[in-house]
Amino acid sequence: MSERTKLKIPKVRMSPKEVHDFRENLRYDRDGLKVNKVKENGSYVEKKLFIDQHGARLFYAPTFKSVQQSSMAFRHVVEISLGKDACPGLQKCAEPGLFPITVKTAQNRYLAFLLADKNERNQLAETLAFMVRRSHNGGDEDPRHVRIYDLWIEADRDGSGTLSLTEVMRVLRKMGIALSANEVEKIFIKFDADKSGFIEYGEFVDMYGYLTQLPVLQPLFDYFHPRDSDTSLMKAAEIKDFFAQAQGESVSEQTTIPALMQFYTKKDKAEDIAGISFSNFSTFIADGQKNSWIPPSKMRTELLREDQQSNLADMDQPLHHYFIATSHNTFLLGNQVSGDASADMIGIALQEGARSIEFEIWDGPAGEPVVLRGTGLPIKARDAIHAVEENAFTTNPFPVILHLEVHCCDDQASILAHILRGAFGDALVDFNRSIERTPKQLQHKIIVCYKGDASDPDAYKSIAGCPDLEREVARLNNQSRPSHRTVGRGELVTTSGAEAVEWLPPKEAEGDEYAKVQNAVANVTILQSMDDKVLPNTAVFREAGRKTLVRICPNMGAHSDSSNVNPMEYFAAGTSMVALNYQTYDGPMRVAEAFFRQNLGCGYVPKPPRLLAPEPEGEAAAEKETYILAVTVIAGSQIPHPGNVADDDNQVIDPYVVLHVGGTPFDMENNPPLQTNVVDDNGFNPVWNQRFCFRFTDLDFATISLQVRTKASPVHKDIVHASAAVNMIRLGYRAVPLYYTHDGTLEPSAVLVCHFSLTTLSSGADEAAA
Repeated sequence: MSERTKLKIPKVRMSPKEVHDFRENLRYDRDGLKVNKVKENGSYVEKKLFIDQHGARLFYAPTFKSVQQSSMAFRHVVEISLGKDACPGLQKCAEPGLFPITVKTAQNRYLAFLLADKNERNQLAETLAFMVRRSHNGGDEDPRHVRIYDLWIEADRDGSGTLSLTEVMRVLRKMGIALSANEVEKIFIKFDADKSGFIEYGEFVDMYGYLTQLPVLQPLFDYFHPRDSDTSLMKAAEIKDFFAQAQGESVSEQTTIPALMQFYTKKDKAEDIAGISFSNFSTFIADGQKNSWIPPSKMRTELLREDQQSNLADMDQPLHHYFIATSHNTFLLGNQVSGDASADMIGIALQEGARSIEFEIWDGPAGEPVVLRGTGLPIKARDAIHAVEENAFTTNPFPVILHLEVHCCDDQASILAHILRGAFGDALVDFNRSIERTPKQLQHKIIVCYKGDASDPDAYKSIAGCPDLEREVARLNNQSRPSHRTVGRGELVTTSGAEAVEWLPPKEAEGDEYAKVQNAVANVTILQSMDDKVLPNTAVFREAGRKTLVRICPNMGAHSDSSNVNPMEYFAAGTSMVALNYQTYDGPMRVAEAFFRQNLGCGYVPKPPRLLAPEPEGEAAAEKETYILAVTVIAGSQIPHPGNVADDDNQVIDPYVVLHVGGTPFDMENNPPLQTNVVDDNGFNPVWNQRFCFRFTDLDFATISLQVRTKASPVHKDIVHASAAVNMIRLGYRAVPLYYTHDGTLEPSAVLVCHFSLTTLSSGADEAAA
């Protein structure tokens, strides 16, 4: 969610105690709130509302729908409306005795409810508004203040407006601070400025600032502001020196620095600010927004705005000149054997940046085609196509490639053709009538690629024998009647125009088979082999990628659990599309997310020029220097408990950081994972101060992931992570925002503070210098 996104949500007028109590009643392990969920046709059914254990999602129950269908992440919500015409379902609903509330996302997805009590409806609206603002890092507010307010609500359980010593001890445990009772009491006395025996909100703000500053950064502050200075404040000229020497940035002493000082000191007028204190400096260094390791222009957003498109790479090259974010069996929840199909999963993949998606379409029992795989529950093909229609361009305008694996009889294939025509209309690409071939030219367009059952030649005959589908595919791809021929034991479906080719060769196919397709808008699909290797001849494989779109699909035997292949080695060989299971947020998925963020997550990243140059020109261009990325993991701040539980359980953890790199096979083989020491009993501000070096021969595909884990019995637990492409990391002392490992949700208050440097190592240099 961009900082500039305008939130249309109610103001929170409830007291901290009221917000806390109402939110507690919505917890997943409590009774929930009785509501009437409004359907699209205007009818409604009784449900209960809950907030999940992480405070990240609103969901209703009971339901047979998937979690994605029956819930909504607070970070996606942009509007909470109390009007009766906020959504189509409410507009059709005539129930004057009930009070509506509608929760909407930026993609216009909504959940609408009716409540019998107006006051309860208003309390729900304000409580949800608080959760939304917190998940959005406070919208236009300082996210640090949102965090303080959230902790205050947790601590002030009796609603007195003050905190007792017991309440302070409880909230410090929740923050992961391991202090003895005597140590807590000393801090309490220190910040009880009026000696009332209680901590008021302003005193709590000061206490939070004191506790969250990182003493490990004091030497850095002292270097640019010597202790023998006449003031304890770092002045504007010293701040400028810090940016120039430590961060490698040139900043204005007239505009940027005064704005920074004003933000962190909270003074009304910049001219009243003499400098920043160590506490202000520490807060800036650990600020995951203003001092992030990712440039502001590359920060993760939910929506690619028009004003951001100037920051995109060149989008006017042929499609096969790009790496394309690709989803495998996009409709699936869970595993590849028994996972259910879900239209919501299609929407989620598209909203998260996938520009190539895949459906398996079969005959449905009601005379209409369905989408399914294995033994899971199907969905109607009509609903799947509708999900594409609704979500394809909500987050960015660039073209979507729709892969259809069609197993239908003639009648249902005809129905499928009509569904495609009705849903997409003029958005369907007709390569015969248009010379458009680039992502920029093809904005808001759908490219359809299809194939039948490669193991059953009759499947091709039935599809080819269906006039409606044949005409539709001909219109989409400018092709005459499809034919098929055998390549080894695999089937190659060809077309006269070669605009839509699907190929699944047997795994024993020779490497030189890959280079047979010559047309730049053809589409080759290669099934990955059981040992995760599909590159028998990298040079020839790369040649195929230079001429056409190549797609890698995971092997169902090795990845039946919907785990993912590492995309980087295939990208490094020139593959345009590596199909990933978006429902599984594992290491490869996180690496792919980081890789595509280089181009604002639009789903297209340009290939390096050397991958598009004919051999041996490409080989010559590939001769590059060795790069040394040095990462000093300095400290952490507010690392959450693995469960982020909302009760009074011990929140203290024993964290450590594991560093993984991705890239070419050579770089990955020569950079095994490394890890810091374990810091016992301190997730609040653990200090490591450990330096690690990684060697890369190819920065175009280099990524780094930082995984925070905790020592636990019987197994160590993943907590939060961060990943980035190496060539977009900001050097110097940076804050690394952290996301929950299980679902990618941002933990707003958690960061790692690291130092990054990137140098080159000449071929003749002593390697020990690294």
